[in-house]
Amino acid sequence: MVKKQQLKLEQLGVSTVFYYENGIITVCLLRQGKQILARGVAVCSPLDQFVKRTGRAKALGMALRAISRQMASGDMQPLRFGVPRMGHPLWEAHKSFPWRSDYMPILTDREKAILSRRGENGG
Repeated sequence: MVKKQQLKLEQLGVSTVFYYENGIITVCLLRQGKQILARGVAVCSPLDQFVKRTGRAKALGMALRAISRQMASGDMQPLRFGVPRMGHPLWEAHKSFPWRSDYMPILTDREKAILSRRGENGG
C-alpha cells in the first residue's frame, strides 16, 4: 500500500524519505522540491515487535494527515504509549517530535544530515 501511495505522490512531485529512531519510531518526511511539506511519526508499542512495513504505512499516513489538515496534531506524550519511565527512547524522541503529524516542520539536525547525505536540501 505504501508503494502505491508513493507512486501517486511522485506524480504530484512529492517524494518520501523514511528513517528510523531507536527501533521503535518510524519517521516519514514528504518533500516537494527543496521544501519539506510534512512529517509523520509512527510509534511502535512496547508490547509489539517493530515491523518496518507497518511503521512506514503509519508514518506516511500521519504525514498525509498533516497535509490534509495543514496543521500539527497527535500529541507525542510518552505516557500515552504506556512508557512511564524516563530514559526510555520514546522520552528522547518526544524532544525532537512533539507531534506525530506535523505540517511544514522544522527539521531536526538528524533530518538535515540525512537529507544532505542524499544530496538533498531540506531548505
